[in-house]
Amino acid sequence: MANSKELYASVTASVIAQLEKGVLPWVRPWSASKGGRARMQPHNFVSNRDYHGVNVIILSVGAMDKEYPTGAWATYKQISERGGQVRKGEKAAHIVYFDRIEVKDRTSTDPDATKKIPLLRSFAVFNAAQADWIKDGVAFDPFKGQGEEGDDTTPELPDAAETIRATGARITHGGDRAFYAPGPDRIQMPPRKAFEDVTRYYATAFHELTHWTAHASRCDRKLGERFGNPAYAFEELVAEMGAAFICADHAIDAQTEHASYIAHWLKALRDDDQALFKAAGLAQKAATFIMAASDTAEEAEAA
Repeated sequence: MANSKELYASVTASVIAQLEKGVLPWVRPWSASKGGRARMQPHNFVSNRDYHGVNVIILSVGAMDKEYPTGAWATYKQISERGGQVRKGEKAAHIVYFDRIEVKDRTSTDPDATKKIPLLRSFAVFNAAQADWIKDGVAFDPFKGQGEEGDDTTPELPDAAETIRATGARITHGGDRAFYAPGPDRIQMPPRKAFEDVTRYYATAFHELTHWTAHASRCDRKLGERFGNPAYAFEELVAEMGAAFICADHAIDAQTEHASYIAHWLKALRDDDQALFKAAGLAQKAATFIMAASDTAEEAEAA
């Protein structure tokens, strides 16, 4: 098992490699609107729970060049227990989690005092497509029934609209720019008809909503003041990831238009191999805050 420093460096290096190609690894590398609606959000094949934060990015990078037909992942043991056999030569993806270990507290006057500190750990998972599946001597398809053929139409997205409405965010429309204004605590969006399609509108809205969560009364993040400022670029990275996470929850193609920040993000990641983890953690916190508002609204309606 790699130590924390090695894990930070390894994951960051893989993301840097994608950014250098102009690829944003937190954006879904598939289309939800054109054929094949299998569940592509990275999730555990056994528990059916979605992966979150930096693990979404790790697994997206792992699948980027493989064109896997599913977002289902599991450990070698979990796959074996369900009739699968990981093919020889297949490489695992290493997802991470924070554990807490107890160590001696050298700042205390009590010689027996201890404290708990976070420690980054990892374990290996394989995509379900990396295994052969056999049951009672007969091959079977673990993806059967997962999805259906799509079409080229642009769907209406009532769930996305409800998620935005439930936040209570103040959103005005007009002009040709999308931005969050901290002073008046307001999101400005171009008219919906100005967007190429409805998915672009919602991807942009979720990006600005992620900025909106930075307010002190919400997730309380520091916002940068100008383009090129390191804090500004970092916040844009948080908003990019936050929008991607929320779009994945809604099966939206998260094609936001912020590729101009790639050079700044590359610099940030090269300067600090923990920056990716920090940004992903803040993005997940923002996405959870936004989605929780929608969940609360649904519960109130059901009561």
